[in-house]
Amino acid sequence: MSSNFFGAAINGDLGFMRYDVDFVWGSAEGGTYGNYTAGTTSRVDVSGWGIDGGVHFPIGPVLIHVVGSYATGDEQNGGDSEAMPWISPSWNGAGGLYEIIGSGGVFDQVDVTQDYPGGLWMIGAGVEYRPVKALWMRLMYGYAGFTDARANCAFTNGKAPGACYGPVYQGKGFVAPTVTGGVVTAGGQGGMAGEDTLGHEISFRADYDLWTNFKVQGAAGVLLVPEGETVHEYVVQLLYSF
Repeated sequence: MSSNFFGAAINGDLGFMRYDVDFVWGSAEGGTYGNYTAGTTSRVDVSGWGIDGGVHFPIGPVLIHVVGSYATGDEQNGGDSEAMPWISPSWNGAGGLYEIIGSGGVFDQVDVTQDYPGGLWMIGAGVEYRPVKALWMRLMYGYAGFTDARANCAFTNGKAPGACYGPVYQGKGFVAPTVTGGVVTAGGQGGMAGEDTLGHEISFRADYDLWTNFKVQGAAGVLLVPEGETVHEYVVQLLYSF
């Protein structure tokens, strides 16, 4: 078993605008951990890529973000997987600016989405605002879709168990498949994500410095999904630094 990853990053400041782009390509024999099989038979190699970037416009105390990302998914054509291999749980939506999609930002209280971008594309925009030195706020909107109608393995594996490498978004309401003689006879339906889209995220984040070494952090967000129930996240925490 072996895996390889190569990446590049570009960022710059044009005065009126800042920009950043990150790219990574990876391959893994038999899946990231060497244990992925197609239909429980032979190992399948995985190789794919992802790109994430954005432009950011500072206007006084306001910073406007426009971001996007794309990472390849499994085409499920019976051969090796084209999905971007999993690296580490460190992707927080396009531009790393979201509280639910991806790893879940600084809080990660609602663990309903995968921690890497494989099989997803995403676009979004938002604004940061610091009215006073002690208070920082950010409001973001993002829309995430699957790179292929079959990229959500929660649906694909419900029809052909073990045949998909990539994101598995089943969520509340998902009915696990019943397999008889290697054939799905029931279930494999429902859940939080459709075949084409993960949905819309609207999230708000705020940090406030109370006094020396004490900070209050809060977040509120919703993920509007095409199937199942809307995902909610509400978090408040007090931090002490020493």
